[in-house]
Amino acid sequence: MAPRTLADLCGALGGLVWVVRWILAVNGAGDAVLGTAYGAGLALLAIGVAGAGARLARAAWLSAVVAVCFPVLAWSVLMVLHELGDEARVDGVLGVVALLVWVPLVRRSRRRARLGAHAA
Repeated sequence: MAPRTLADLCGALGGLVWVVRWILAVNGAGDAVLGTAYGAGLALLAIGVAGAGARLARAAWLSAVVAVCFPVLAWSVLMVLHELGDEARVDGVLGVVALLVWVPLVRRSRRRARLGAHAA
């Protein structure tokens, strides 16, 4: 599996985990379950955001720098958003946004792999 596809898959799965966490929070799940889901979703989304950041630059060294800095920037924005409202709801909405962004990318990469390397 290509690293780009793996990063896209991690982003989509992280968004799904946060949506499930939101549903669990609405239904009154325990703090241990919600904390575990938050950590798992955050780790998966960090991989997805790092992969997206790495695509923003052409030079290898700059791509590596952006792959590290982009998730840190996204995390700082997330912490500001947590101050504005319910954390589970904010994370759930961001999970929906992540699904809307990464699911089409995963589907496109699967189609490209199935058709061959020269398909655009």
